Amino acid sequence: MWTKDRIVKLLNTNDRAVEKAIVAIYDRQTQDEKSTSSTNHTNHRGFRQNHASKGSYYARWVNSGRRLTGHHLANARKIALQYHRQLCEVANAKASETEEQAMQQMEAEGDRAQTRREEQAKADWKARNEGPIPGTYAFTARLLAQSGLMTGEEADAWKDQMKDASMDDAPPSGEPV
Repeated sequence: MWTKDRIVKLLNTNDRAVEKAIVAIYDRQTQDEKSTSSTNHTNHRGFRQNHASKGSYYARWVNSGRRLTGHHLANARKIALQYHRQLCEVANAKASETEEQAMQQMEAEGDRAQTRREEQAKADWKARNEGPIPGTYAFTARLLAQSGLMTGEEADAWKDQMKDASMDDAPPSGEPV
């Protein structure tokens, strides 16, 4: 949370913060105030009338990619320090946006992680349930081959032999069981 003391300390110790503060205050001016470098509305936003011209000039200077130095930086610092309330509003609004974005990012990461877990669970289930159904000759033949008790060819031959034997025991079609 940004407070007056934090803003004042930052402005007194950081030249770049002064430039950003001037631009932030300028950005709160209405469009017509920006175009005339004046204050036309009593809305408690942007520069007061006594700072509008110089503050607008400094903000446009910084926005053009140049830096404030010397007495211009000192004047901009004096101006910015008088707008600590607005600067707190701007800083806290940005902090809230950043927190909201961080929360959304964490939620999205959580959703992606959940999706990965679900996909992995499906893949694991599919791997466990692929192949012959337990209790069938094919399933038993696969177990015999995987355990090394038989080769794959021997297990297939055993499976075929067992199927043929079970067919011999089956009643002829059409006869009651």
